[in-house]
Amino acid sequence: PRLLNRDKEQIRKRTIELMEKLHLPPGKYLDAYPHQLSGGQQQRVGLARALAADPPVLLMDEPFGALDSITRNTIRKELSELDEFKRKTIIMVTHDVQEAFALANTICLMNAGKIVQLGSPDELIFNPLNQFVSSFLKEEKTQLLFKSVTLKRLWPYFKEHEGQPEPVATIVNSGTSVWEAMDFFYSRNNIKSDLLEVHDAGTNETRQVNFISLMNAMSRLNKN
Repeated sequence: PRLLNRDKEQIRKRTIELMEKLHLPPGKYLDAYPHQLSGGQQQRVGLARALAADPPVLLMDEPFGALDSITRNTIRKELSELDEFKRKTIIMVTHDVQEAFALANTICLMNAGKIVQLGSPDELIFNPLNQFVSSFLKEEKTQLLFKSVTLKRLWPYFKEHEGQPEPVATIVNSGTSVWEAMDFFYSRNNIKSDLLEVHDAGTNETRQVNFISLMNAMSRLNKN
């Protein structure tokens, strides 16, 4: 920000704004030294520094590589939900397939320095261009499938509810992934749901989905 000739007050406001967005309370961490921060907190500071000048494009090279799996998953989820990142182009280098499918709109799969396939997560899973792509994703395909497919994608396979709606424990939006929906059926915050009411904001329609109808919809999608 100083290189962009921003004044001290602008820089201070931007610093505090980013710290709050990245869950680093300024009152506690504004004057903290690196050794006083955990690995996850240091990673958040790195993200804040990259965002400080509000660039339109970010290059992130293995941004979560040094973190343990629990911290990495937490920060990855926070990043995907942060409004700062939703209005930027981010080029991320990663060897973590799960990470790529969790965060990317477009995936560039490379081998020996050459692009093998460039496309959406759906395209790589359902329409691999060659044997290399199929083999590369084979070990994790099932999990990737459940994490990348949203309830909106399954909408045509859900039956429209007839009659009076049943009591519903959990309401979710159609952008929820199948993986997240399954989590509601098993246990979330110690509350188990037998039925989900899926709401699509675009059409203002709802569908009621239980675990069996969710699995049937996935099966029909996979066959098509």
